[in-house]
Amino acid sequence: MNKEHSMELEGSVPNTHGGEMKGHKLIQEVCSHTDVPNDLLNAELKFLIKKKNFNEEHLTLDQLRELLAEYLQDILLEAKKDLAV
Repeated sequence: MNKEHSMELEGSVPNTHGGEMKGHKLIQEVCSHTDVPNDLLNAELKFLIKKKNFNEEHLTLDQLRELLAEYLQDILLEAKKDLAV
């Protein structure tokens, strides 16, 4: 297992300056690797960050995982409601 893969498994995302990527840079990095429009995903994440009282500037990978899980759950619940109608 290479070092980069090992760090991802441990819950940190390396940045170009060493250390762990956090906050806005982490959000931008994740958003850039999805097919979801960046402005939509950014808006949803900011809403959930405020809802959870997380600090956006110091958001960790574990906190982002929690937010993305909640975002996905919300989408699935909405889809289920739409299918029931």
